[in-house]
Amino acid sequence: TASVAGESGSVLDVYTSRDRFRVDLSQPVGRQWTWVASTLDAAANPRDPRLGDNFPGIAPRMVTLAGRRFMAVTGMYAGSIDIYRFEGEVAVFSTSIPAGDGGWARDVADDGTLWTADEGEGPITRWGFAGLDARGNPRWARTAVARPKEFEQLGRLLYDPASDSMIVTGFTASHPNPDNTWGVAGREAIRYDDWSTQRKIRWRTVLPWDRKAAEPRRQAFVKAVAAAGDSFFTAESGSARIARYDRRTGRLRESWLPGAVVGAWSGWVDFPAAMTAHARPDGSTVVLVEENGNGKVLLYHVAADG
Repeated sequence: TASVAGESGSVLDVYTSRDRFRVDLSQPVGRQWTWVASTLDAAANPRDPRLGDNFPGIAPRMVTLAGRRFMAVTGMYAGSIDIYRFEGEVAVFSTSIPAGDGGWARDVADDGTLWTADEGEGPITRWGFAGLDARGNPRWARTAVARPKEFEQLGRLLYDPASDSMIVTGFTASHPNPDNTWGVAGREAIRYDDWSTQRKIRWRTVLPWDRKAAEPRRQAFVKAVAAAGDSFFTAESGSARIARYDRRTGRLRESWLPGAVVGAWSGWVDFPAAMTAHARPDGSTVVLVEENGNGKVLLYHVAADG
């Protein structure tokens, strides 16, 4: 997928795991994006994890730490969080947060805090940003955090440092995993306020779940989630349907399928971090979602409420 690193006026600075693009939202649809540079130099960095087998580095999340731009990358099967610093346009492997937790829950928060968790047992791990070393590589301090008692299996984590809130998705006692499905976001989302202290539930929302149809495109289950501004987004795997919920209340606001500009069609959304969201100063939101069938990223520009 792709992640917005910043913007100036109508122009967004957008990164995939291997390339940088400029997206001008003032231009007509289909003419908005321009390729800028490749961030992968295989000759200079032959051991770059992005060159590995089994899709190890396909999901970027751009973050600014100590005033510098970094890229955090996860893979098709979640795995480790690989961190890259920039030397000019080239992203150079810096450090890696191990996948010792297993599971699918990985989050890179706006303040650089990283979160990882196993699917079914053990604590959530918080990796707090602890500054840069002499070479400009980020350092993290690791602490264990109790997992929410409401969940039997964790699916995804979305932490908001501005409000100290966490949206957790997964399977609960009231909405369990009926057929031991792996790698999905789960059947329920819960927002916790005061996550770091007293941890109060603000809302609970049931997510789509219908795996009875023989045709995967007709099944309904969430694979990827993202949040920005006052919105919480989900992406269904087979249909590529995007739903927008109110981040404050958990209520569904709208949902949509890929539109006419892409022939009303999309391939699967099929890895955990396949969607990102970016809140713009005008109140609108840019949502970027994997389109597996044609190897693309779909961009949705969601208007501000009101």
